[in-house]
Amino acid sequence: MTGSNKKKATAKAAPGTKGQKQPGDLSEALARAPSAAKQVVRPTLAELVQGGWVPIFLDANVLIPEYLRTVFLDMVEAGLFQPYWSPGVLEETRRNLIDPDVYGLEVATVDRLLKCLDKGFPNALVQGSERYEAAFKGKTDSKDQHVAAGALKVSRSVHEGLPVLLVTHNAVDLPQWAFEGSPVLCVRPDTLLTEVAKTWPTETDGALRAMLRRLKNPKVTETDLLDYMVGSGCPVFAGELAKLWGYDLVDELTPARQEQLPKSMKPPAPTKKAAAPKAAKTAKPKKPQQAKPPKAE
Repeated sequence: MTGSNKKKATAKAAPGTKGQKQPGDLSEALARAPSAAKQVVRPTLAELVQGGWVPIFLDANVLIPEYLRTVFLDMVEAGLFQPYWSPGVLEETRRNLIDPDVYGLEVATVDRLLKCLDKGFPNALVQGSERYEAAFKGKTDSKDQHVAAGALKVSRSVHEGLPVLLVTHNAVDLPQWAFEGSPVLCVRPDTLLTEVAKTWPTETDGALRAMLRRLKNPKVTETDLLDYMVGSGCPVFAGELAKLWGYDLVDELTPARQEQLPKSMKPPAPTKKAAAPKAAKTAKPKKPQQAKPPKAE
């Protein structure tokens, strides 16, 4: 995994898109969200993604799954995201990866991973978000206050009050209402990746094909990645990728992953053929009874 978080003026235009807005140009909508305003007008997710090079604060549950983490960081390389995380998020990531009851990876392996993140994305680590944690007391789960504070720190101190996406699977403990009055927008990984794939299909395709060419030990195919994305809680994104690559998603998934699809994405259950009605039994005609002879008196 390689990467750089250095600021780019604009990304190169994709073939056939000359004159169109490219990833790397912040949407004009971002200017509508000053952090000092009481009522912050947040741009929609679609507006932010259309602007490209979106600032994202990644929760640990996005960094922990190997292939989900890799997809996000390779999309950073394509100029689609600016990634951020905090020391607390990295500690939570480390703790889960080495926990024998969770992932059980070797400590040395996990520490090498964290060093790669630090080296590859030197501007991603955000320090000093602790002073924002009190703002979320009673609004988020106490264990997740540091995550909320990190996203708010990125918005206020790094991006001068512009919107930042907090990317997390944990919408229950990090609800959107907890960020009322701020330009932080909470979004699930599946929702964000799907929106990016629809808005920037050429860039998404290029980034992920380059990623798959790089992954050789073990080798990962397109259909493997579809399976991994469903397993990482991103079934809609997997469906968008399947359409982009010309696959039928359900056909390419393992049975276990098929079971993980939401009902709306599962194929309809085969209808049972109605059993043919049984032919009515025809009553056999009774034999005529012979008259009994009268009893002798």
